[in-house]
Amino acid sequence: MNDLEIAGKFAGLHGLDKDMLDTTHISRDALRDWVRDHRDALLSLDLRQEGALRKFRRPDLVALVSEMRSDRMEPAFYLAVESSYSAEEKDIDKATDNAKILRAVTERQAYPVVAAARLHPRMSDEARARLYEDVDRYVAAGDGDTALWYRLDSGAGVPTKEENDAFFRGVDRAMRRAAVEARQRAIDTQGYVETWRDGKIVRDTEV
Repeated sequence: MNDLEIAGKFAGLHGLDKDMLDTTHISRDALRDWVRDHRDALLSLDLRQEGALRKFRRPDLVALVSEMRSDRMEPAFYLAVESSYSAEEKDIDKATDNAKILRAVTERQAYPVVAAARLHPRMSDEARARLYEDVDRYVAAGDGDTALWYRLDSGAGVPTKEENDAFFRGVDRAMRRAAVEARQRAIDTQGYVETWRDGKIVRDTEV
């Protein structure tokens, strides 16, 4: 996913030179502080998700788009991007909610973007109607619950079977290691760890 390419789609709306754009990714700490400092105002927003303020603090990407100049960076607008191989309605909801929050907090324009190779086969027609591939049509809609669909290469990010198998083997090893470490911590702190064995709870003193 190329954030500068996404930013370039909106550059013309702000009279910016695509070749001089830059993006600054907003940290989780900054997002947390924004929610904390503007909580009351944000609670009054018309957000689609349950727990939208919590989910805002864990986006796929929130970025400030600026134009590079010789004397300073000129802030222009924000991007709220959610990315997945197969887009679902929840991705649209999160991107549009995040953009609403950004507008309220920064008082700058923020654009919701769903970056995906395809739309999920079970996505409803109503949800599909909330996505635009053309920036001008998206802007003309003037609907805060719609987003731009940035179409990813259909081959991008699709793991092979071998890569999937290797990934899950690594996850299994990591989970086993974490379980052993957790048992050891319990033994170190309280002298035992409770384990369900043979239909009852027993206290083990060794890992």
